[in-house]
Amino acid sequence: MTHANDTLIVFVPMAYLVALGAYLVRKRAPEALDARTPLLATGLALVLHGALLGVRFAMIGQLPWTNVFDVLSALAFLMTLTYALVEAASRVAATGPDLLPMPFLLVVYACAFGPHEPLGNPVTHTSRFVLHTVPAVSAVAALLVSGLYGVLYLRLAKAIKRKDFGPLFQRLPNLEILARMNFWAATIGFLLVTLGIFVGAIIAGDISGGVDVTNPKIAMTYLVWTLLLVPMIGKLTGRWPDRATARISVITVGLIVASILTATVMFLLG
Repeated sequence: MTHANDTLIVFVPMAYLVALGAYLVRKRAPEALDARTPLLATGLALVLHGALLGVRFAMIGQLPWTNVFDVLSALAFLMTLTYALVEAASRVAATGPDLLPMPFLLVVYACAFGPHEPLGNPVTHTSRFVLHTVPAVSAVAALLVSGLYGVLYLRLAKAIKRKDFGPLFQRLPNLEILARMNFWAATIGFLLVTLGIFVGAIIAGDISGGVDVTNPKIAMTYLVWTLLLVPMIGKLTGRWPDRATARISVITVGLIVASILTATVMFLLG
């Protein structure tokens, strides 16, 4: 296991670099690579990254995200997985250069500066921890992807309004496709947040008899869920503007960052 861990720590960042490079090559010279090559390279990176997470799990017998570095590594994996699913569904690879740099940097940081071998933690070695954190971290990843799509949609809409048909307009898919990708990622995030809240409420009920909605982190989570519910209902009615979904996606990312910072400050002060 140790040798596999050592090897994958080196090759996983390289695989992400290859995938990002494939998207950049397709961006600059579409005829140089087959249209499926970037997604296939991303799939290879996901396979290797999933193997790394699996090996680190096997080494300690629990989820490997017992420290911030492995959490960031898992977040990068889940962001890339969300992006790959959205790209496969939309069959549009033009947003790869915009979406993959963040997971690539997270992977490089985690592999370069995190503990070489995973460290067990009795606090996180519980089924409750797994049931709550898996959907929670997955939701953060999906909503980060949705937020990035929201930013791209708003930038492109602004460029079109100014009649600026430059490189951004030429490179990105049209607004309809971007809106669809944004909504798919937001939907994945909404479902995962819902699952996380449901499991968290059960755990809180068993431990303390109820959910403390005055806790800033919990309150922000409910606010994020409520905001995401609005475009879900709006889409069902057929009268919801795509621009509003994009804006909500960006706002939810801001709330998530604020929630994480709040929890970190409370932990440091407590």
